[in-house]
Amino acid sequence: MGKKGIRAVCAALFLTAALLSACQKKASGWSGWRTDFDKACKEAAKKEKNILLLFTGEDWDGKTPAFRTSVLESKEFRAIAKQYVLLHIDFSQAEFALTDIGDDASAEQQRQAKEIEAEYEKREDLADTYNLTQYPSFYILSPEGYLLARFPYERESIGTTAELAEKLAELGDTIAAKEALIAAVRTSGGLERVQAIDALFEDTAPECRACLAPLAAEVPQLDARNESGLLGKYELWNAYIRMQKALRKDMDRDSSIQLLIDAAESGHLDGELRQEAYYTAAYLLAALGSQDFDRLFTLLQLAQDAAPESPHLQYIDRMRDALNLMKADAIGEGISPEDEESGPAHGRE
Repeated sequence: MGKKGIRAVCAALFLTAALLSACQKKASGWSGWRTDFDKACKEAAKKEKNILLLFTGEDWDGKTPAFRTSVLESKEFRAIAKQYVLLHIDFSQAEFALTDIGDDASAEQQRQAKEIEAEYEKREDLADTYNLTQYPSFYILSPEGYLLARFPYERESIGTTAELAEKLAELGDTIAAKEALIAAVRTSGGLERVQAIDALFEDTAPECRACLAPLAAEVPQLDARNESGLLGKYELWNAYIRMQKALRKDMDRDSSIQLLIDAAESGHLDGELRQEAYYTAAYLLAALGSQDFDRLFTLLQLAQDAAPESPHLQYIDRMRDALNLMKADAIGEGISPEDEESGPAHGRE
């Protein structure tokens, strides 16, 4: 949910009416629901409870207001609430509209806009961490913030408190299994901890593994000699995380993607992991607008040479064919690599 996307749907007349409601919302929030992720984690650890996280776009998603009234504010929901620390992360337009201020804004308006913008950036980081794709959506987290389960809200299947309770109950075995893996991480050290981290990592959906970044970052320190054989895997994954953060923070494209290349050239990656790193670097550079075809073809050749017997060579060949077409088009338009600029900014719109 970037700035341009939100601003596009916020009409000028809406801004004035939003001021009071947004301030009230920010001050109070939902009764019983936390709005700060770190504080929710601390409370969950203290109370030995899991976190029930709900992402919403309350004033635009078309579902949350009715769901809140009929389910979340019902007496029956209190029994569910007692089992969790409740965390609500909202992306309402009314509040964010207050960041769109003019040059003549007062000092107080500027202060408020900066505060809200910083808060929304934190929320966007959290949404990215858990790969939020649908509003509203529930996530069940351990006190550390590790993902236990997730599901989107659907009016047809979770229209009542009883149906929500039933959905949560259905996830009981899945959550218990994941909690056992997390318990193994908590109670282990050294190489045993590396293996426990890897078991949890593999059991977590790939698109949601960013929540395990602190654990993945431990592996190089826990197993510097690569006795587990897993060091290269986590060196590459940690490079992915650093690259994604760099791109979101508007670091230049080439420097961000160089992190993958560095991992391939200086880490403990085996042939197929080096192939993945080089191929991904080439793919992302092309996707982000690079027309430095010499560099792109070189990366693809490095990918091919890293694992010449890999079953993934077909993808390298396909990309090489696509680059040849792109290069022909560029030459036809009179573009040379020397004319290339640094490429489009990537990250929050």
